[in-house]
Amino acid sequence: MLLKIVVSDIDNSMDFNDNSKLIKIIAKFISKGNMFIVATNKTINYVADALAISEVEPAYYICNGGACIFDEYFNILYRKDIEHEDVRPILNILEDDENILEAYIDTTHGFASNTSMAANGIVARPFDYAKAEITLNSIVRKYPSVHGYINDSWINIMDKAVTKGSAMKYLVDTYHLKKDDIFVLGQDLNDLELMEEYNGFLAPDAVEDIKKYSEEEPTTLEELLENLMEMDELEEDAMLDL
Repeated sequence: MLLKIVVSDIDNSMDFNDNSKLIKIIAKFISKGNMFIVATNKTINYVADALAISEVEPAYYICNGGACIFDEYFNILYRKDIEHEDVRPILNILEDDENILEAYIDTTHGFASNTSMAANGIVARPFDYAKAEITLNSIVRKYPSVHGYINDSWINIMDKAVTKGSAMKYLVDTYHLKKDDIFVLGQDLNDLELMEEYNGFLAPDAVEDIKKYSEEEPTTLEELLENLMEMDELEEDAMLDL
């Protein structure tokens, strides 16, 4: 059997109940010697909580939009923090903004206000989305060392070099993964780099901005995993016929 690697986000719409169909399919996919990688904008705490009741054990967790990578035991393999001298000034801008309800640094294991700690990211919760976009654009112009996006009603700011794509490249280069073996289920615009670099598929709830870049019909994570396992069986049968 040839190794298959699936990269996917996890979200609130996915059923991670221990007896769910999705959990059983992911577990079966992994048991066959394949690799499942979580790539999310969320923190490791969120991912760990979501999977805590299941038996799914991803090989790697790409978190914070690519700013940090954890192994299956939640050890940090890679992290790219915001330049320290920019953290306090950026946080000051957010804290002084009347549109911002709260703002924190992301330490990779939680949120804090202590800017002496390394900031893997900076997050802020705004009242008004449109005003938040103006604030974010202003910060990025003033501090070119960072970039950011808004999702789930939060402003997310990270080092300018951080993307899910750069994190995945780290895994590919470090562990000598084959690009042709990697299959990505894309949902958000920051999945586009992954979809273009590897075998990309659209999630059913993919945002409109990413749909225009793909001619693929939407597929669920369950369908993608089942199709790849079926592909494995066909490959094994072909090898036996040789």
